[in-house]
Amino acid sequence: MIPKVLNTNEVKSRAGVEVEFQQIDDTGRKLLFSKVGAVPNADELLTVSHQSTGSGVKEVRRSMCRVDIESAGVDGSTITTSAHLVLTVPIGNSANYDLAKESLARLGSFVFLTGADSTFIYAGTGTGADSLINGTK
Repeated sequence: MIPKVLNTNEVKSRAGVEVEFQQIDDTGRKLLFSKVGAVPNADELLTVSHQSTGSGVKEVRRSMCRVDIESAGVDGSTITTSAHLVLTVPIGNSANYDLAKESLARLGSFVFLTGADSTFIYAGTGTGADSLINGTK
């Protein structure tokens, strides 16, 4: 269960510094958090949501974690930069969550490590992160 206040290293910045969030909405299968101390037009939101489709062995759950950061664009307008992590699990036809965990491990290591690293990189310079940020392949 996710706590209502995220203030003990659950979320960190690219410098590895804790960023505190507080829950502002709990509707249905969605939780919404806002950065503590955020100001209008510079909000930072963290969303966790789940959606299930199908039934029986055809039931599939799509779970998402998302971070949205608002800031001023070069023209002064408010822009939003977002990152999403989506996990699709065939919960109706899976004996356990081992493959879901393995998928997350592989994606996380690809995004947050380089070939030479064994320590999580917050700076956005992991192999997959570099490709995402720079639009390279």
